[in-house]
Amino acid sequence: MRQRHAGRRSLILKGATVFVFATTHSPELLAQTPAHAAEDRPWGLMASIGLTHGGPAGDMEEMLRTAGWDSGVRRAYPRSSHNGLSWALSVRRSLTPSLEVELLASRGDTGWTSGSRGILEYLFLTHSVTTMAPILSLRHGVWHLGAGPSVNRVSVNRTDTGNEESSRQWKAGALVDAGFTVPARKSRLFLEGRSQYRWITGGEVGAFPAPSDVPTTEIDVSHAFYSIGLGTRF
Repeated sequence: MRQRHAGRRSLILKGATVFVFATTHSPELLAQTPAHAAEDRPWGLMASIGLTHGGPAGDMEEMLRTAGWDSGVRRAYPRSSHNGLSWALSVRRSLTPSLEVELLASRGDTGWTSGSRGILEYLFLTHSVTTMAPILSLRHGVWHLGAGPSVNRVSVNRTDTGNEESSRQWKAGALVDAGFTVPARKSRLFLEGRSQYRWITGGEVGAFPAPSDVPTTEIDVSHAFYSIGLGTRF
């Protein structure tokens, strides 16, 4: 009997010791868990959609006007749009709490330009830019500001009376990136909005043979990019 009571007292003492340790130390352990989880997720993936604004539409209007594609019957030509849809994918890694490196791939339509010669002759140009860039960003709270060099493929598709043709050229450039990320840290999923200005070295379009008769023209394909996207940390 005495041994049985002694065994029970020993179990009670052990249970009390475990309870006291758990109640006194578990808040600290729980408080540390989110921080460790955040530290263990330095990588991020993000997909976004947005709009481009700017690009070569103005230069192409002047090109068509010079070549005589400005004689529409019911409306004024040349006409153009300076906006287009765009998408972007990126992978990033936190180097420090305030420094981050990112690799971005994006494609954006930079609008269209059209001209006309009377009723039966028309010329329609669409233009787009594919951009690849490493970005180094500084982060403070939810905000970030970054910059980096870029490689850009400039594409122009031409459709005129009975003809279609595409041209592509590679151009160097640079971009500046600013935006916000919510939540700033810890959460596995996040929402991000960003604005970029993408400067691209001068491109060329043309020359287009008859019946277009458009000479080679220098164009400015630099443009702005605005997007919203979702990402995950791991």
